[in-house]
Amino acid sequence: MPEQRKRMTYEQQRAKRQAAQGSRSKAQEPTHQKIPVLAIILAVLLLAGMIFTLRTCSSAMTIDVTVNGIPYTLRGAKTVQTAVKESGLPINPGDLISIRGNVLKRGEGHPIDAVVNGRETTDPNQQLHDNDVVTVADGKDIVEDYDTEQEVSGHSARISGAGAVHRITPGQDGVTEVRTGKLSGEVVRKLIQDPSDAICVKSNPEVGDDKVLALTFEEGPSEEYTAQILDILKENDAKATFFCVSSQIEQYNDALVIRERDEGHQVCVGTRNGERQNGGNSKTNVEVDIEDLRYQVQHGLEAISAALGGEGYSTICRLPGNNLKDNMVQAIDQFVTADIGWNVDTGDWMESSAAEVYRVLMTLEPGDIVRLHDGGGEHSGTVEALREAIPQLIERGYRFVTIDELLEYPPQT
Repeated sequence: MPEQRKRMTYEQQRAKRQAAQGSRSKAQEPTHQKIPVLAIILAVLLLAGMIFTLRTCSSAMTIDVTVNGIPYTLRGAKTVQTAVKESGLPINPGDLISIRGNVLKRGEGHPIDAVVNGRETTDPNQQLHDNDVVTVADGKDIVEDYDTEQEVSGHSARISGAGAVHRITPGQDGVTEVRTGKLSGEVVRKLIQDPSDAICVKSNPEVGDDKVLALTFEEGPSEEYTAQILDILKENDAKATFFCVSSQIEQYNDALVIRERDEGHQVCVGTRNGERQNGGNSKTNVEVDIEDLRYQVQHGLEAISAALGGEGYSTICRLPGNNLKDNMVQAIDQFVTADIGWNVDTGDWMESSAAEVYRVLMTLEPGDIVRLHDGGGEHSGTVEALREAIPQLIERGYRFVTIDELLEYPPQT
């Protein structure tokens, strides 16, 4: 029994000691946690003191600058504005002005116009450094914001010379910039580009002793006649130029146009008088519609390009009537490089007989450009005349070439 009491007493004492140690550990924990917080507070205070000291020292420091050729010592803020105040120069801000130069708001332009070490600035708060060289002047005016539009004035065209080949140098429209002030409503016009005339020079090729002929076909392709004409040309190893109409290409698919190109012929854009307004009726006797003409040439080039995959077509054209006028040149000069007329008309557009067309063909001379049709009417007479005339002309020593080949010859003078 006494031993048990001693043992219990010993165990109780041991428990008390452990409890006392735990209490001391807990009591010390807050002390350990407070140390980092105090360190942070001290660091912040130290940094703030350093910043204050630096600012105080910086403000107290002086720098030497030159303003408009005169040296000055600056204290406090080291800015352009401080330099101006130190110099005593009477610098005034610019104004907000209209696009015509009228004052809208005084003093609302640039506050100052300065150059610091060779670099321009309008900021009065730009920092300066020791030995900077500053030039200051009154602030520049600021022009009000404005809306901008462009006005286009069409160019004209001039035609000279004589002949079936009409080479075209494109003109250029005039451009005027129109500015409208957002505050004042004032309008100012400024010429950006002067108009320049398109130039068209007519001539015939000078072929000399070369017995070359250029057969040209209009208003095709047609399923009925184009293929037959291509067969005749192929049989005689003869080349020709086809002035294709966009509505015909779209109507009879692309196969014939592709065949024309693939067999070495020249594919170009052709036109009809009244094509757009009259459903393709080429026999209308109306005056040429200039907008319609432009539409036909542009649309025709697009149709041919689409049919041929963008390759193998020409940028020459044939306009209606072989009667080129200034306004016609003006309408198409941005799209084509030449208009090709003719100096021999077979008259097959009147649906002439084979004998009548043949008779004309047998009168051809070197360098002639011949007008024929493979669409736009009944042309069986044209087909039969070609079948008979081409071999006979070849026997006479003639060679059938495309317009591009003919244009390689110099123009007659």
